[in-house]
Amino acid sequence: MKFQVAKQDLQAAVDTAIGAMTLAADDISAHCVFRTSLEDPTKVEVLAQSHRLSASSVIPGVKILDAGDSFTVEGWRLKKCLQGLDSTSVLVVETTD
Repeated sequence: MKFQVAKQDLQAAVDTAIGAMTLAADDISAHCVFRTSLEDPTKVEVLAQSHRLSASSVIPGVKILDAGDSFTVEGWRLKKCLQGLDSTSVLVVETTD
């Protein structure tokens, strides 16, 4: 999967989803899942869950450059990455097999 998104748009979606998970580094559930939306394949959504809650959020303003498989990112790592970026940044997120 490869997509382009403004940092602010990704931050808004992550902030919505990440509230459902714990951020302990050793907790396997502390990951965000990125996937193409099941309802609209032109959109990407981010999902997160804990033992009690689950949340998903469609990422606004995303441009899919290459549809592909879902992937996960550790929640604490994603938050740290986003904190280090300027608010006007545009990201290209790409995964490889």
